[in-house]
Amino acid sequence: MDCLEFRRQFGADPACQDQQLLAHRQVCSACADFAARVEDFDRTLAMALRVPLLDDGDGSYAVPEASPARGGAWLGLAASLALGLGLGLVTWQSAPHGDIAQDLLTHVRHEQMTLVSTDDRVPYQQLNTVLRKSRLSMPEGVAAVSYARSCIFRGRLVPHLVVQGENGPVTVMILPDLEVDGPTYFAEDGFFGTILPAAKGSIAVIAGEESDLEEVSAPISSSLVWEI
Repeated sequence: MDCLEFRRQFGADPACQDQQLLAHRQVCSACADFAARVEDFDRTLAMALRVPLLDDGDGSYAVPEASPARGGAWLGLAASLALGLGLGLVTWQSAPHGDIAQDLLTHVRHEQMTLVSTDDRVPYQQLNTVLRKSRLSMPEGVAAVSYARSCIFRGRLVPHLVVQGENGPVTVMILPDLEVDGPTYFAEDGFFGTILPAAKGSIAVIAGEESDLEEVSAPISSSLVWEI
């Protein structure tokens, strides 16, 4: 089992007890770190979704005084996730696009292990599961997706895909509620990127070759269904 296959399987089912999966985790420190981050995220998300939040009546939310979680070290992050994921109250519009581009590049570099050229494809059921977590859907066969995982980006759960472009792997991140007036382009350290407006947010595409941006983004932009 190679690292990409490990991350596909573990990302889809962190509780999987497949022996090859467990063996690879034991011998590969990079994948062991990846697995630990996934498990930590899943635990934090579970806690966040259990935090009871009360509507103060003025559009803000608070944790009840009686909640045993009140004052916990993780409360700020958990409440933030609960608001962002469960209630959709996180707004991104005020953030400068340049800063978003930097955050996207940082995220891509952090997940650079996924950027490999491969003939393998993520099963459509797995891709659909990732999209559904963000209330999105896309027909089967639209893109050659080799990696699909839900990631936290700026406090929101977003689909992180890797699509095999003509010149190599391309990262696609779908960003609900992040609205842009028009295409925003950026380039740095061998990466070319664009943030494109979409029906209920935007789509970020980052590639090693500028020509891959349009090739990958066009079919996804035209086929993605937003159910928000």
